[in-house]
Amino acid sequence: EQQAYLDTLRDLVHIESGSKDVAGVKKIAEYIATRLKAQGGKVEVVEPSDIFRLDDTPEKLGPMVHAEFKDKGKDIKQGFPGELTDRMAPVPLRAEVRAIRKGDELSDFDSLVVIMSEPVRIVTDQKKNALDFYLNSAVDLSEDSRFVSILNSTVASVTGAQDALVGSANGQGRIKYQYIRGNVSPHVGDFVRLSGDMSTIFWVDSADIAVPGADTLRAAADAAYNWNSPTSYNETKRLPTPWVLVSGEPEVKVVENNFANTGNSPVGENVPVVTVNGYSTNLSKNEVIVAEGGRLGLFAQADMYSLINDMKAKGFKDEDLDPAKIYFSYDLQIYTNLGNYVAGKSGKIFCDDSKNKETDENGKKIDYFGGKTCIDAGIGSNFFIGWNTRSDKGRMVGTGAYIVKYTTFIRLDKAGKYGKKEETSVWGVKRSPLPNTDYLKKAAK
Repeated sequence: EQQAYLDTLRDLVHIESGSKDVAGVKKIAEYIATRLKAQGGKVEVVEPSDIFRLDDTPEKLGPMVHAEFKDKGKDIKQGFPGELTDRMAPVPLRAEVRAIRKGDELSDFDSLVVIMSEPVRIVTDQKKNALDFYLNSAVDLSEDSRFVSILNSTVASVTGAQDALVGSANGQGRIKYQYIRGNVSPHVGDFVRLSGDMSTIFWVDSADIAVPGADTLRAAADAAYNWNSPTSYNETKRLPTPWVLVSGEPEVKVVENNFANTGNSPVGENVPVVTVNGYSTNLSKNEVIVAEGGRLGLFAQADMYSLINDMKAKGFKDEDLDPAKIYFSYDLQIYTNLGNYVAGKSGKIFCDDSKNKETDENGKKIDYFGGKTCIDAGIGSNFFIGWNTRSDKGRMVGTGAYIVKYTTFIRLDKAGKYGKKEETSVWGVKRSPLPNTDYLKKAAK
């Protein structure tokens, strides 16, 4: 038996079968199916269906092997004497965040759904705070403050807009929260887990958690602890409850930088009225405004690359998501406080750099994705739509309050329009050759 086992391992290792190598995975399946048939099993090679896709899931997946063995034509059943006690705590399997919309427009809320290994119950009064988070998205917080837990004394807090909705789906547990969308709320790329530790129980499975009495598997000091309750994420006495990555819809939002001096704008004879620059999605709003020199404008979180991946996870095909038909659209119009037109610009930033025509202050074409498509580049981009405090005639404007109207949205080819934002606001300008430096103080803070 040992030699047969080693021979099988040798044969499998000699088959090239990377995770995305469908041909290799098929060879593995055929080999295993042949060996199981030789052992008398009823074998079927099954093509995958009902696939839950992550960002790196290949377009085509390899098959699976299903085998059944019977004893003289009868199903084999094995009984065990004694009682069974549930000692497995429920664990999160995946988490998805989705924006709640009203038509094409976003509401102020996101929903977070956590799929569990089994149905769960919540047994704490802290129902709105019963999840722990590590918020990679909270780039304005220090790294130690991005761990957010009701059991951890941090400044940040992630609180549900209502108590958790707890149910079941396909034999699994399902936890649903709503959160007010903000800098300190769950987004794609963050991590989540069930809150609680060995002394503070927030969650249990659907079974009765009463201690089942004498148990030789438990240490004496541990006899009163309920085994089917999650532990802390950094537990050392038992296996800790795992973190899961939050997937789903990337956040799309627009934030204004609405006061500046004319000295914050670039100088030169041919400076355009409006400039649109691209920035890494890892940079915070304050970091981008520093890079822009504090000029007036809109910081737009519009990560087309992540949105495309999310649409593929929902079932859209490559042919439905043509980079040349995917773009971020903006329309910025500026008026005096008496309603007279000052300046404005409309435009589109395509996922395909070959279609982009935007130029910088020196008249050089801007490549937002290294001259490629955002898909080929494998990167997302946020944008800053900066007003250079000039009128449509190229003259520097005077001190005053200006009415600003803007509309932004993302077009995702056949997946439709996404994240429309339409606002009217007031921006302040001070005519001064010296830049306003308040933005530096905000960034330092």
